[in-house]
Amino acid sequence: MDNLHNDTDLIESYLEGSLTDKELEAFTHRINTDEDFKQLVRKRKLIQLSYLEATERNKLKTQIRSIVTNEKRKSANQRRMYLIAASLIAVMGIASFFVMQTKHNSTPDLANQEINPGDDEVIPSNDNKIIEYGSADTFTKQPDKPTISFLPPEGAIFRKTDTIWFFPPIATAENQLFITDKSGNIIKKVTLKPTQPDYKVLPDVLKPGTYIWYLSQDKTIKHSFKIE
Repeated sequence: MDNLHNDTDLIESYLEGSLTDKELEAFTHRINTDEDFKQLVRKRKLIQLSYLEATERNKLKTQIRSIVTNEKRKSANQRRMYLIAASLIAVMGIASFFVMQTKHNSTPDLANQEINPGDDEVIPSNDNKIIEYGSADTFTKQPDKPTISFLPPEGAIFRKTDTIWFFPPIATAENQLFITDKSGNIIKKVTLKPTQPDYKVLPDVLKPGTYIWYLSQDKTIKHSFKIE
């Protein structure tokens, strides 16, 4: 046992390169003359080689994981930027659509509205009544006065990737917004507060089809819109 222990220490010193010239000469002579000792040295070298190979494999795996993680992070950031850009483009498109609609409908439908302006009162146009926003999800200002038209207007057409704003003309009391399919089935029911009279539906929430929306205060006034 002591001899084996001594041989093991001797082999470790050899592998570490700490033998003196005389010790290295004796070590080499023993390898050439002692077959058992030669096999012991050979097995120890194989263990060291296997350890080195395993260490290199672990280093390689770590490098591969790091590369994959970085690529995933880059890909996620790119997708996030694409989504933000797409949302901004959609919001700009919807806002432009609403502006064009309100400009085109310069003469409002007064059949369902009671407006009695005074002699000196000017009915404000609808050009600036679309809600102002800082981003697709953040409102920064509410209209100063109620508009006299419903948004989205009758027959509006959207894509399923659009964000749709529902904007009743008057918000002086709590109201409920109903969105139904063309068969009358309620898809959404939302309570609107006077302090937040508008409501938005994010992209991909409503499937393509024809929908109808109305308010609980006057269910006779209904507007249809379509998602292509």
